[in-house]
Amino acid sequence: MQNITSLHVNAQTEARLALREASYNGADFGVEYSDLRLDNTGAIVDNKYASVRKDNGQILGIHSKSYKPLTHKQMIDNQREIIIRSGLADGSIKETISLDKTGKKCYVKHELPNHYLHTPDGDVARLRFLSTNSFNGSWAYIVSAGAKQDACQNGQIFLNDVATLYKSRHNIHLNLDHAADVMTKAVPIFMGQSKMWHKWHGTRCNNYKALRIFADVVQKPEIATALHRHMASSESDGNHGVIEVVDGIHFTEQENIKNNRNFLHLWDRWNTHYKNALGQNLWGVYNTLTDWSTHVSKSNAPTYSASIQHTRENKVQKVLNKDEWGFKIAV
Repeated sequence: MQNITSLHVNAQTEARLALREASYNGADFGVEYSDLRLDNTGAIVDNKYASVRKDNGQILGIHSKSYKPLTHKQMIDNQREIIIRSGLADGSIKETISLDKTGKKCYVKHELPNHYLHTPDGDVARLRFLSTNSFNGSWAYIVSAGAKQDACQNGQIFLNDVATLYKSRHNIHLNLDHAADVMTKAVPIFMGQSKMWHKWHGTRCNNYKALRIFADVVQKPEIATALHRHMASSESDGNHGVIEVVDGIHFTEQENIKNNRNFLHLWDRWNTHYKNALGQNLWGVYNTLTDWSTHVSKSNAPTYSASIQHTRENKVQKVLNKDEWGFKIAV
């Protein structure tokens, strides 16, 4: 007698299978771990070993004994499982996997166009997941959830206290299961962002405050000092040594901003676009910040660009979480 079990395959089940069985774009190469030996004696180096690609013998990294290996394939599989466990898998998902030339660094990005929110200015922000991993110590293992606006393509950055983010160095604390547990909370966190964005839209922000925020995010206290000096006294020093003027504020040789492309980029995007398109409010400032953190030079290699983006996103997150700028207060 035969026992026949019906397999009910729906669209989401098919999407889950497709996601689990998708290509790795070369990131699923095997890795082996070898002792290090001295050339002259052949003696094994204490407390050190190497990670090596099985397919071509490329040394990926030199590690201490406390290093906890994590392959790029494991990183990709974990992010795929996070999406599946969150009930987000469907046929619209766009997956991007990028390796550097040696395979030492990798990131995977999933864009989920069917999961979105309406922003205060009538745009649409769609959910995305991003994970990074490296063998050479340049990147920690990071998996994060954010959103991507359709029109401006800015990568939305969530506040730390409501962010869905897991980050660990490659040590005993790295735990893929815990990372997946943290990240499955992404959906309710994502859906709660719209109310916050609308509050930012209703919170005024003048040029002076915007400039101070920009000085903070690029970590240039001398610019903030010049801004403070300008507001403390309406009298100039006869413009001696003045080399740059922004919004009527004189910057001296000591506070040279001509070579600070990041600050000038932020000011230009705010002054010529965002404060006009979105209003002189925190929502406009926020989008100026995400414009800067997202748009890295296309001439850079994908993995290098991703590294710059992570660095900038971390700086923006720190600014968003400072009480003095009002983003948290507005929430």
